Amino acid sequence: MTVIQKLRIPLDITMTALSVILMGGTVLFPDDKVHQILGMALLALWAAHIALNRKWYGAVPKGKYNPYRIMQTVVNFGILLCAILLAVSGMMMAWFVPETVSVPLGFARTAHLVGSHWYYLFMSAHLGMHISVIFNRIKAKRSKQAKVTGVFDRLNHRATSARKIILSSSRSCALTACMRSSRGESQSTSFSASRFSSSTWRRAIFFLRRTIFQSSC
Repeated sequence: MTVIQKLRIPLDITMTALSVILMGGTVLFPDDKVHQILGMALLALWAAHIALNRKWYGAVPKGKYNPYRIMQTVVNFGILLCAILLAVSGMMMAWFVPETVSVPLGFARTAHLVGSHWYYLFMSAHLGMHISVIFNRIKAKRSKQAKVTGVFDRLNHRATSARKIILSSSRSCALTACMRSSRGESQSTSFSASRFSSSTWRRAIFFLRRTIFQSSC
């Protein structure tokens, strides 16, 4: 996944969430300044979104158009025009506009309402056209996590098996040493026990190396 794709996903999620919050208007925010500040934040996110997808806008006059591409172009430019209308009408009603500037507030409010309604219709269509891409990314992320979990599970299983081999071999070595020491064979026992123990460790290390190699592949 490239850097642009990593930035695009959280940006799209933030824009969608902020658009839904702004839908509440003055019902959620009695102070109209909060609504206006969030609207300007959404406008900045829109500028970043267009900058990240500038290649798509550059490819609009190129290539052939099938029904899906026609619909996608209409929806995307519809959202863009609605966002511009919302930004302009919102700036006309902003609190920082001096009272000396004559602004047709009735026209600005009507344009803002009309633009917001069409904006949510186009946004819903835009999300519906890209829902398969979103689900594919979520599915790919889950499969990657499952693959990593499976590797660690196999490593844990192999390590447990190697530990059992070492413990069982150590017990057999200790039992053999006790039996031979009771018969007076201490010198030969120590030599065979050390040789038996070293071979056990070699088996365990080889077992772990093979496990790590298979897991990495």
